[in-house]
Amino acid sequence: MAQEMKERPKAWDSEGSEGSKGRETLVIPRLDGFVSEFTAAAFRRSGTEVVILPSADADTRAARERWTVGGECWPFRVMAGDYMKALEGGQAHRERRFLAPKFSGASCGLNDFGANLRKIFDAGGFESARTASPDLGNFEEFYRFCGPMAFRALWLGLVTAELLDQALLLARPTEKVSGEAEKMTRIAVGEALAILENGNDDVIVRRLEAALARAAIFIGEAAEAKETGPLVGFVGEPFVRFCNLLNNHIVWRIESSGGRVWRSPLTDEVRLVFFRSPPAIQRELAADERLLRAAFEPFWSLIGLRVPNDGWEEIRALGSQWLPDATGLDWAIGAIGRARWLLDRLRVDGLLALFSRPCLLGSSFLAFQQAWKAESQDRPFRLAHASDGESDWSRIIGEYMDKAAQDRDAKLRL
Repeated sequence: MAQEMKERPKAWDSEGSEGSKGRETLVIPRLDGFVSEFTAAAFRRSGTEVVILPSADADTRAARERWTVGGECWPFRVMAGDYMKALEGGQAHRERRFLAPKFSGASCGLNDFGANLRKIFDAGGFESARTASPDLGNFEEFYRFCGPMAFRALWLGLVTAELLDQALLLARPTEKVSGEAEKMTRIAVGEALAILENGNDDVIVRRLEAALARAAIFIGEAAEAKETGPLVGFVGEPFVRFCNLLNNHIVWRIESSGGRVWRSPLTDEVRLVFFRSPPAIQRELAADERLLRAAFEPFWSLIGLRVPNDGWEEIRALGSQWLPDATGLDWAIGAIGRARWLLDRLRVDGLLALFSRPCLLGSSFLAFQQAWKAESQDRPFRLAHASDGESDWSRIIGEYMDKAAQDRDAKLRL
């Protein structure tokens, strides 16, 4: 790795003392799409113990109602509920650190999750519980938080998680044998996690590349390359996309309605901090990503889907066309760019954009939705909120999938 990556950081986070890393345990929420598993493996690689909490559930919801006031964004409310549920139930020792990132530079109404979580811990009598609060808008702080070993491993892990998650979501609805796509994906995930956590630095990318090449074939051959129901693009806040309690199990709902999902990856967000790094590191990270994506290329052919080979700069340029005055709002530009890429380049049959109600990014998507309709585009584009009730979600997804299926059938008859 580049020389800048070899210097050991002095501090782990804003509450940590010098050299504290490796002697404490980091607690993280469970997110879908293998995000939590690969994040944990990256930090374990550098000697940090990691505990992944159980999936957010009804007890999370109950703790959320006890400890938040209701005006916070929904991602923070669920995270706080998850952590307080774990502390109150003894599932997480009070001496551990709880991951609660800052979002400076992001269109988030509650930028400092760590400071607000600290208040809740104190109010609950858990003064010794600590927060780990890396700033996702500040490269130097985020790099110090990760350390050299976990920094690169985290990027490799999240790219790998993205590819395997997307493979599962696309292969599962058309698998030849029930459960085969998930079985093959789980095997690939296990192999990649072992490489990431224990592999030698000099060969880690080569080994991940080989593992993804095998996974592309095994998962691709588990599915049939055939026309299926609507392909739905799914974008929005990262925590909403990957927390099933917040998105009301939207992937399952769409698949149950006969569709497939292309979920906007978490790499869209973390790329913003990773690629604020020095140029030498940027080049190395970009080269790593290209190798992993190229290794997985056979999968798209096996399932019969043409995936444009656009890089992040092209995707971001699409967002800039829609938000020309959004100087500094890289998060919004990237999210809009991904939405436009899904509609224009991947040609999804429809788009779902999900946000918590206080999220400022949602207003950017509302303008984008209105502009999309003004262009007389007939593919459905639904903007919804994570706080909508269960009955609302059943209706929203039902109506949306009916419209997407009708549009797709009409297109195929032409």
